[in-house]
Amino acid sequence: MYSPEAPGPDDPAATPSPSSSTEHAVGYTVRPIPLRVLIIEDSEDDTALLVRALRGGGYDLVYARVDTAAAMLAALADRTWDIIVSDYVMPQFSAPRALSLLKERGIDLPVIIISGQIGEDVAVASIKAGANDYLLKPNLSRLQPAIERALQEVRERSARERAQQALAESESSFRLLFASNPHPMWVYDLQTLRFMEVNAAAVAHYGYTRNEFLSMRITDVHLPSDVPGLLTEIDSNRPNLHGVWLVSVRGPGPSQDGGVERAVGHYRGRRP
Repeated sequence: MYSPEAPGPDDPAATPSPSSSTEHAVGYTVRPIPLRVLIIEDSEDDTALLVRALRGGGYDLVYARVDTAAAMLAALADRTWDIIVSDYVMPQFSAPRALSLLKERGIDLPVIIISGQIGEDVAVASIKAGANDYLLKPNLSRLQPAIERALQEVRERSARERAQQALAESESSFRLLFASNPHPMWVYDLQTLRFMEVNAAAVAHYGYTRNEFLSMRITDVHLPSDVPGLLTEIDSNRPNLHGVWLVSVRGPGPSQDGGVERAVGHYRGRRP
């Protein structure tokens, strides 16, 4: 059964609230936190208790109750949810089956299991299967902190994925510009001064193969008389460049090898 936002007889939604905000004795108003919860539960009474606990915790609730696999899939297709709160076992469905369905369909939603009775071995198995937390129905005071932890984990994971995607896109753009640049370019490690990458123009200009470059240091392609000045320049900049890689672009200049323009940036997502 898929019953979106269906209040039970004891559901606070059945009674109009004088205000959509939570009033505090200190004289200011706190807006409820929007939360979309898919509740997997066969008992309307237990659902009403759960909804009351969530609203009492300061959530502006949108919810639906389901108790079969088909109803859960229909609810997931119907709208976007923030979290799933599920009973462990029901006559026609179970939390392990719900976790399996989410995994099969690649749906990334936090799941909190609430049960009247659950042994430690079952709880551990549930966490390993993908649940974020498990609670006992008589102890719903832990529900709000459990939800906040689960949602925080989602936010942190999403932030990491966005950062990784941005890094991959940045690296892709860098490598395209690096490889196609007509000027000799290289990347070297600020700590070891060893080459990490060179472009085709550098190979053609200096006559070394790429593998030969990668066995050398930046000092190996400078005139001996220029090395002390190069090392002094690198040392003077090192405090400001710690944790980044130095990219050098060689172009026309007064020295034998030509002038050099340097830019700094992360390379391959690595930090020394």
